[in-house]
Amino acid sequence: MKHFGKIKNLKIDLLDEERFIEDLLKFEGKNIVILISENKDYRTNSQNKLWWKYMEILGGELGYIKNEMHDIAKLKFLERERIENGVKIKYLKSTTSLTKKEFKDLVDAVVIWAASTFSINLPNE
Repeated sequence: MKHFGKIKNLKIDLLDEERFIEDLLKFEGKNIVILISENKDYRTNSQNKLWWKYMEILGGELGYIKNEMHDIAKLKFLERERIENGVKIKYLKSTTSLTKKEFKDLVDAVVIWAASTFSINLPNE
C-alpha cells in the first residue's frame, strides 16, 4: 500500500487519511515494516482533492460510494498489460503512481466520460 502526505513539524499530514486508516486496519495485530520516501513529481494535493470530489459526485449520481467509483474509474482508464514469463498479465495502474501530467490526463478523461456517457457535468474546481 502507498499513501502520500507531507511531514510537518515531525507529524505526517496524509492526503487521504480515511483510506490510510482503512488500509491500516488490514494489518491489525501483525508485524509491519514502514518505508518513507520522498515523493517525486507525483500528483499534487489539489489534484488528489479534486479526484476524490469527482469520485464522490459521480458515485452519488450513479449509486456508488466514492471508493467504489474510484475502482470503477481505475478499471475504465488504468487497466494495463505486461508480459511476465511469456504470459500476458492484466493489472490496474495505481493513481498514486501517476505523475502530475498523467493524473491531469486521467482527470480530464473522467470529466469527458462523465459528460458524454452519463450527462454529468463535473465542476472545474
